[in-house]
Amino acid sequence: MSNTTIRTLEHGRAQFAYECAKEGSKIEKRKEYKSYVKKIPMLIKTNGLGAALAFMLSKGGTYEFIGEQVLEWLKNDEKSKFKIFSGFGSQPGMAYGDRVGE
Repeated sequence: MSNTTIRTLEHGRAQFAYECAKEGSKIEKRKEYKSYVKKIPMLIKTNGLGAALAFMLSKGGTYEFIGEQVLEWLKNDEKSKFKIFSGFGSQPGMAYGDRVGE
Protein backbone atom coordinates (compact mmCIF):
# COMPACT_ATOMS: atom_id res chain seq x y z
CA MET A 1 0.00 0.00 0.00
CA SER A 2 1.28 3.44 -0.82
CA ASN A 3 1.48 6.26 1.68
CA THR A 4 -1.34 8.05 -0.15
CA THR A 5 -3.65 5.04 0.23
CA ILE A 6 -2.82 4.73 3.92
CA ARG A 7 -3.47 8.44 4.47
CA THR A 8 -6.81 8.17 2.65
CA LEU A 9 -7.86 5.20 4.79
CA GLU A 10 -6.83 6.94 7.99
CA HIS A 11 -8.62 10.11 6.92
CA GLY A 12 -11.82 8.14 6.31
CA ARG A 13 -11.59 6.45 9.71
CA ALA A 14 -10.87 9.73 11.45
CA GLN A 15 -13.79 11.44 9.70
CA PHE A 16 -16.17 8.62 10.70
CA ALA A 17 -14.90 8.69 14.30
CA TYR A 18 -15.39 12.46 14.41
CA GLU A 19 -18.98 12.13 13.17
CA CYS A 20 -19.66 9.44 15.79
CA ALA A 21 -18.20 11.65 18.53
CA LYS A 22 -20.43 14.53 17.39
CA GLU A 23 -23.45 12.20 17.61
CA GLY A 24 -22.30 11.07 21.06
CA SER A 25 -22.00 14.64 22.28
CA LYS A 26 -25.68 15.21 21.44
CA ILE A 27 -27.10 12.34 23.48
CA GLU A 28 -28.46 12.76 26.99
CA LYS A 29 -25.73 10.66 28.63
CA ARG A 30 -22.73 12.25 26.90
CA LYS A 31 -20.40 11.86 29.92
CA GLU A 32 -21.22 8.15 30.03
CA TYR A 33 -20.62 7.94 26.26
CA LYS A 34 -17.20 9.57 26.61
CA SER A 35 -16.23 7.24 29.45
CA TYR A 36 -17.36 4.08 27.62
CA VAL A 37 -15.69 5.06 24.35
CA LYS A 38 -12.37 5.32 26.18
CA LYS A 39 -12.85 1.77 27.54
CA ILE A 40 -13.81 0.11 24.23
CA PRO A 41 -10.25 -0.37 22.82
CA MET A 42 -9.17 -2.37 25.90
CA LEU A 43 -12.45 -4.30 25.86
CA ILE A 44 -11.75 -5.29 22.24
CA LYS A 45 -8.09 -6.10 22.94
CA THR A 46 -8.96 -8.25 25.96
CA ASN A 47 -12.00 -10.09 24.60
CA GLY A 48 -11.80 -9.76 20.82
CA LEU A 49 -14.02 -7.78 18.49
CA GLY A 50 -16.87 -10.29 18.32
CA ALA A 51 -17.20 -10.68 22.07
CA ALA A 52 -16.87 -6.93 22.62
CA LEU A 53 -19.63 -6.24 20.08
CA ALA A 54 -21.84 -8.91 21.63
CA PHE A 55 -21.32 -7.33 25.04
CA MET A 56 -22.06 -3.81 23.83
CA LEU A 57 -25.20 -4.82 21.94
CA SER A 58 -26.53 -6.96 24.80
CA LYS A 59 -25.80 -4.34 27.45
CA GLY A 60 -28.17 -1.79 25.95
CA GLY A 61 -28.22 1.94 26.53
CA THR A 62 -25.06 3.86 25.76
CA TYR A 63 -23.02 0.71 25.15
CA GLU A 64 -25.54 -0.40 22.53
CA PHE A 65 -25.34 3.03 20.88
CA ILE A 66 -21.54 2.69 20.63
CA GLY A 67 -21.84 -0.90 19.36
CA GLU A 68 -24.19 0.26 16.62
CA GLN A 69 -21.67 2.92 15.61
CA VAL A 70 -18.94 0.27 15.35
CA LEU A 71 -21.22 -1.96 13.29
CA GLU A 72 -22.01 0.95 11.00
CA TRP A 73 -18.29 1.36 10.29
CA LEU A 74 -17.87 -2.35 9.64
CA LYS A 75 -20.87 -2.43 7.28
CA ASN A 76 -19.61 0.51 5.24
CA ASP A 77 -15.86 -0.21 5.31
CA GLU A 78 -14.82 -0.73 1.69
CA LYS A 79 -11.68 -2.65 2.70
CA SER A 80 -13.53 -5.11 4.93
CA LYS A 81 -13.12 -8.80 4.10
CA PHE A 82 -16.37 -9.61 5.83
CA LYS A 83 -19.87 -8.45 5.06
CA ILE A 84 -21.91 -7.58 8.12
CA PHE A 85 -25.61 -8.12 7.60
CA SER A 86 -27.86 -5.08 7.92
CA GLY A 87 -30.29 -7.26 9.91
CA PHE A 88 -27.54 -8.25 12.35
CA GLY A 89 -28.48 -11.51 14.04
CA SER A 90 -31.90 -11.75 12.42
CA GLN A 91 -31.00 -14.59 10.04
CA PRO A 92 -30.89 -18.03 11.68
CA GLY A 93 -27.49 -19.70 11.50
CA MET A 94 -25.65 -16.52 10.46
CA ALA A 95 -24.11 -14.91 13.50
CA TYR A 96 -21.59 -12.22 12.55
CA GLY A 97 -21.09 -12.26 8.82
CA ASP A 98 -20.52 -14.09 5.63
CA ARG A 99 -17.26 -14.17 3.69
CA VAL A 100 -17.45 -11.91 0.65
CA GLY A 101 -16.64 -13.55 -2.66
CA GLU A 102 -16.88 -17.16 -1.49
